[in-house]
Amino acid sequence: MDIGNRLKAARQKANFTQGEAAEALGVSRQTVSNWENNKTYPELSAVVNMSDLYELSLDELLKENTEYIRYINNSTQKKSFKLKLSIILEIIIFFAIWIFILVNYYVNPPEADDRISYVIFTQYILFPIFILSFSIIVGIDENWGRYRWFLMPVFAYAGCFMDFCTFNVNSLLTKGNVFIGFAYMYLPMFAVSFIGIVLGIIIKGTFVKIKTRLKNGASRKVKDSETEN
Repeated sequence: MDIGNRLKAARQKANFTQGEAAEALGVSRQTVSNWENNKTYPELSAVVNMSDLYELSLDELLKENTEYIRYINNSTQKKSFKLKLSIILEIIIFFAIWIFILVNYYVNPPEADDRISYVIFTQYILFPIFILSFSIIVGIDENWGRYRWFLMPVFAYAGCFMDFCTFNVNSLLTKGNVFIGFAYMYLPMFAVSFIGIVLGIIIKGTFVKIKTRLKNGASRKVKDSETEN
């Protein structure tokens, strides 16, 4: 028996309508119908939820379903590739922008009278906004998982090096202030990164809650319509 028929049989045995199952699973009735008719395959997490809902073991649901197991394996590999690609692209974009800001300072150096104001704008306005924006993206992107917190010192050091490199290095070496950037930029950049990641996580969580409520609302409408009929 294929996965669709197994899911249908399990739902009927548990005395659930498609609408009731959809509401409990947080999906539309059409999605449940597509699963049961083998038009689309459910993700493994959805199968686990249905196993709990229908009080049926995963072994019983997936037994001898080699085609579905093959689909899960392929899906897992694709997700793993997308996860790695997403992380690599975000890292590349971050350092590409970082290098652009740095190179731009030397390619189009400000006049001597404007240098201080230029550095202040770059270090205290432009770069913190850049760090905050990128940290929010990392917070939203679930692919990072717990490793997103390890990016805070990376972002902080990036701010320190930017602060150090956009000054006249020779002048700093002459004055002996080699680590001036590390002295006062690390903690502010670390704090900005932390705030950005937290904001990203909050935004992601809020979006998921809204999406779930909309799905549940749609499921209730379908259920009400089925009841009226």
